[in-house]
Amino acid sequence: MILGAALFGAARWWFADALQARRTCAWCSRVSGHPVTGHTDGQCQAPRRDQELREQYESALKHQSARQDDDRARTAADQAEKVTRAAARLRLITVGTITTRTGRGPNEIHISGWEFDRSHEPGSEGRASSPTRTPYQHTGAPEAAHGWTLDELHAMAHGGSCRCDVVRLARYVR
Repeated sequence: MILGAALFGAARWWFADALQARRTCAWCSRVSGHPVTGHTDGQCQAPRRDQELREQYESALKHQSARQDDDRARTAADQAEKVTRAAARLRLITVGTITTRTGRGPNEIHISGWEFDRSHEPGSEGRASSPTRTPYQHTGAPEAAHGWTLDELHAMAHGGSCRCDVVRLARYVR
């Protein structure tokens, strides 16, 4: 009986040791450098968390790359627009005035007395070289008419930047 109990204890110990050996986690063992027992590869949460973190990192990198590409495209488009507008800018002959009207009606910016030379207009290569005085008569954003922005005209009219109503109202002109 004692011999049977001893054999049973040894078999139980050997069986428990064999089960414990099968319940090792390869991922945890590889990371720690020592055999890790108590759970299996299928039960381990660490590889899943590691994969989720890796996917989040890759997603963040893709998002950042896409945002940088959009910023570069927007910057290139803005630069191309500035170059196009500068090429289309008419030569200024006479500096006029810029005034505002605010009150009960809609706010208005009045641009008067400005004259531009249309002989240097793009596409006017065949025209005479004498200046063609053209007064400014346009509503809306002035750069559509002669290439100069409202801020540039304002700086010329007032001799630099200031804090008048033109600056405040010019933010809403497009």
